[in-house]
Order: sequence, then structure tokens, then C-alpha cells
Amino acid sequence: MTASPPWPAGASPAPDSCPRRAGQRRRAAGTFKQGVPQIIRSQAKIRSGVANYKQTHSLTTLIRAINTQNRTLSTLRSKVAGEAASSTAGARGKSDVVTGLKLIVASNGILVAQLKDKAVGRPVSRSQLKRSVAAAIKGNKDLAAGGKLLKI
Repeated sequence: MTASPPWPAGASPAPDSCPRRAGQRRRAAGTFKQGVPQIIRSQAKIRSGVANYKQTHSLTTLIRAINTQNRTLSTLRSKVAGEAASSTAGARGKSDVVTGLKLIVASNGILVAQLKDKAVGRPVSRSQLKRSVAAAIKGNKDLAAGGKLLKI
């Protein structure tokens, strides 16, 4: 006698249009690893924007590069947040990564606002810039801690 499948007779275990079977989810570490090349490319664009600013004193390339990085990090944050954690340490690591990405995006947003103010001749707020730097440092620490827990 053969064992019957756990789903009703005549029904498939997952619809044909479904890319993954039910119960199979990606893990946060895998999603984060896939996003690393995009982060590296966005960092290169920022370096290029800074070099361009040093030559031309035009902030548009730098602002565009920071906004591109924000989109990349926000997309990655939402993907990682939706993934399953395989263990308690994985859940803490995922939480740290999501928090770190959120802080970096917020920091970049403050920086872009200040750069836009500078571009139109308004004074730059030193306290806002200090807040931005502090958020970026905290975000990077959270990313590093999350990466250790996810073993990336």
C-alpha cells in the first residue's frame, strides 16, 4: 500500500503560477547577500558624486546618488523584513539589519535635505548634520551586528 499525499486527490500541492511551494520561504541572510552587489554599486555612485562635487561644485550628481542608494536600501529593507528567520539569533540579526537600514535611509534623507538647502543658498544646520552622522554610525553598527548574527 502506498501513502497518500497530504493534499486532496486531484489537487496540486501549489498552483503552477506560484514560484515557490507553500511553506518554502527565503531566509533573511540569503536576501541580504543578494542585495550586497547593489549596495556596492550605490556606494560607488556616491563616491563618484563626491568626486564630481569636488571638481564642479554641483550637488545634483551627489544628491541623485544618495537618492539612488536610499531606494536600494529601502527595497532591501522591505525584502529582508518580509523574510522568515530560521532561529532566534536569525530573528535578532534580521531585526538589527532592518533597523540599521532604516537608520541609514533616515540619515541619508537628512543629508539630502541639507544638501538641497545648500544648493539654493540657505544655511546648513550643523545640528541636523550631527544627527545624520550619528544615525549613520548607529545604522552601520546595527548592520554589522545583524550581519554577524546572520553569519554573512
